[in-house]
This record gives sequence, C-alpha cells and structure tokens, in this order.
Amino acid sequence: MTNSALLKVSRAAKHVGELNELFQKKRPATFIVKTDTYTGKRSAIGKHDEAVMNEAAVICGDIVHNLRSALDHTYWEIVSPHCTSDKERRNTQFPFTSKANEFLKTLHDGYANRAGTGFYCAMRNLRSHGETGGNEMLFLVREMSNLDKHRLLIPTITYTKIAGDVLKAELPDLNITITDYAMFANCTFNWNWDRNAVPESMIGALMPPQSLHIPAQT
Repeated sequence: MTNSALLKVSRAAKHVGELNELFQKKRPATFIVKTDTYTGKRSAIGKHDEAVMNEAAVICGDIVHNLRSALDHTYWEIVSPHCTSDKERRNTQFPFTSKANEFLKTLHDGYANRAGTGFYCAMRNLRSHGETGGNEMLFLVREMSNLDKHRLLIPTITYTKIAGDVLKAELPDLNITITDYAMFANCTFNWNWDRNAVPESMIGALMPPQSLHIPAQT
C-alpha cells in the first residue's frame, strides 16, 4: 500500500476512535418513561437523539471517504505508470461495478491488465461488484461514499436496550420483572403502575403522564 493510502487509512482509524469516544460520552438513544397517576399506567419508548445521530453521521462520512480514497490512491499508484496519456491517467480509479457481468469489462477499462497478470488476478478475485458473490464490505465502501456526497449517512438503530438493574435504579417502584435487558424496537411498551409501592406522601397530587428520560445502550 502506498504512503498516501496509508495516511488515508490512518485518518479513517482516527475517525473511528472519534466515533467511539462520542458514543462513550453521549448516548444516541434515550428511554422515555411516562407515568400516569390518573390511570395507574406506565409506558416506555426508545427515542433517538438527533443531535448525536447527526454528529455520528458526519464522522461516518469522513471514515468511508478516507477508505474510498485509500483504494483509489493504491490503484492509481500501481496502474498509472502503465497509462499512455493524461486522459487514461485521469480515468484511473479503483474499479467498482453494480453488475457482476460487467465486472471484467470494468477491470479492463481501468487498465488493470496492464499492471501484470498477478495484479489483474488479484483485482479479479476481489470481486468488487454489488451482486451475489461480490465483496459486500468492499462494495459498501463505494456505496456509502457516494451516498454521503448527497446526504448524511444517518446510522440505523433497530432497537435500544437498557440493563434491567439500571431501569430498576431509576424506577425503584418498578413492579415488573426484567432479566438482562428491556428492549423496545421503536414501539411503546405499557405496564400497570403499582401505586401501592410508593408512599402516598411521595406521590403528591395526581398528575397527567410525567416523563423520565433515561440514557439507553444501543
């Protein structure tokens, strides 16, 4: 791998560390627990924190752009010396294609065959196309990089979770048994509130649903 490509990969690794640090300091999701003292009902739902998600999306974009550039830098360093014109050199980039049956043509159009049989076979074996049998992770770098040029790469969270003991600590009058984790997949979880578990002196006036925000794991 070329020096410039290594620098790009190193930068991507730093962004991964930045993303991990972000999620250590801020949670991308929160549990909102509502208690209705009128009806004796409780409900909980996992909500995404848009500010944290947007910050994560920008970092993710930086990661994939650097990885995509590392591929192009490496390919260009190997192939460009075998190009015969500036036009060919401008068109030299890591070969990706959506269709499997177009992949070999893309390799040829990218002049991979000029860099020697060993290089051509190595590139062919990478199968950087988007259909069945292709290198899914490699192709995903191309797709995510292209997508980020037009809109943010918003991470997808299918569910949020919280340790049962954490939920119990926040809600000491919790009257349901939770083992391991409570999970809410973008839907509301309802249960009855045991008013008898709380001294009347602590309840105060009966109120409409009141919300409690609890940081969640994702």
